[in-house]
Amino acid sequence: LTQMRPRVEIIQFSGAAGTYASLGEDGPRTARALAESLNLGYEPYPWHAAGDVMAEIACTTAIYAQTLGKIAEDLFTMQRTDMAEAHETMDAHSSGSSTMPQKLNPFTTMKASVSARLVAGMASTILTQPPAADERDHRQSEVQRDLIPQIFLATEGAASKLTALFGRLRFNTESLRANLNHEGVLLMSEGIMMALAPRLGQEGAHDLLQEFASEARENGTSLQDFLAERPEVAEKIKGIDISELTQPENYTGLSRELSMEAAQPNK
Repeated sequence: LTQMRPRVEIIQFSGAAGTYASLGEDGPRTARALAESLNLGYEPYPWHAAGDVMAEIACTTAIYAQTLGKIAEDLFTMQRTDMAEAHETMDAHSSGSSTMPQKLNPFTTMKASVSARLVAGMASTILTQPPAADERDHRQSEVQRDLIPQIFLATEGAASKLTALFGRLRFNTESLRANLNHEGVLLMSEGIMMALAPRLGQEGAHDLLQEFASEARENGTSLQDFLAERPEVAEKIKGIDISELTQPENYTGLSRELSMEAAQPNK
């Protein structure tokens, strides 16, 4: 959005047909001076000859809205009853449900997600407008005049709702842990494979873990029991702490560092 602004905050002051005929040779100089006084960029070519500016405004804003939508979608899913990893606390102006008082509906994330979807549709409509016929075409400009403000409003609405939500969002660490452990050691198969690969080879480690996954799902076999039945493998991986490799908290990589860096993009 920041990089887009100088490309789209421009002046159009070239006359009805974009030829500067009404101002003659003084046209470009006059337009430049006006642009400077308004702190806008100068664009010598008429807006109706190309729809790039409107398309870029719509699409770039829509991309931002989809980022907001992604955040909202994840938080929406985490509030499902069967996951119960988070919930939005109700304020004085909200109600869980008109007929089911126990409900904690994820209204904020729902509205932010819906806004992102609407913005995508409106940006698509801007893109599908045909080039303006001849010098001017109000069929095109009327669509742009109607949708660009709505795109801005819906995107800003999603952003402001999410920002206000963060103070009211509560996380259930017990549910988070339970859902994390739902698939047990299989969740950690990549980390285990990476640790075993130097001893068994990448393909050997991959095939071993794939075989284990199948047996674990069918019979509930633990990784330790599975390896104990294969002494030739156990000998090769001697000294590797399998128990340590099965703990999800030991395999978070740089997630915290990346999150903190993303939260401070100007540093």
